[in-house]
Amino acid sequence: VCIENNETCGQALLLIESLRAFGGRFSSCPVLAVAPRAGLGVDAATRARLDELAATYHEEVLNTVCPEYGSANRVYAAAWAARHSPAETLFVLDSDTLFLGEPGLPEPGCDLAVRPVDVKGPTSEGPGDPFESYWAAMCGLAGMPIDALPFVETVLDRRRVRASYNGGYAVVRRASGILERAAEL
Repeated sequence: VCIENNETCGQALLLIESLRAFGGRFSSCPVLAVAPRAGLGVDAATRARLDELAATYHEEVLNTVCPEYGSANRVYAAAWAARHSPAETLFVLDSDTLFLGEPGLPEPGCDLAVRPVDVKGPTSEGPGDPFESYWAAMCGLAGMPIDALPFVETVLDRRRVRASYNGGYAVVRRASGILERAAEL
């Protein structure tokens, strides 16, 4: 989880508190709280609270490519965690996530579990969609054709879109390399 000296601070602490209280068999799992942008590390009181919650705090400038885009923080923090954690499975979480019960793990043999986006937004519904060229360019950067993206249904508005997932709750097998590849892209 990312934590910074901004609105994410209280949210991230509440996330960790909820995991400790309601996470079931994961309630005592290691937690990495990462401050990935310059000048946004947390204060001593927050660090003390993280210690009380048995969370490891790491402050390092990781988001150097697009620091103005806070959502990119999780991509760089997750790649850092994949390189430094010995855990087999990593949960990559938005700071505003709350646990109300024990989270599940992907099926055996599955490297990634994610949830489709809530609404269409800037995803593509395929040829003719105004965002299709953007996603084709993104696929090009990854060295794949856009048709390799499967179609999924958005959660709330039930639209058929090219694969686009909620990045704030992903469960990833660390050894897959998915998190580092996402940061490279």
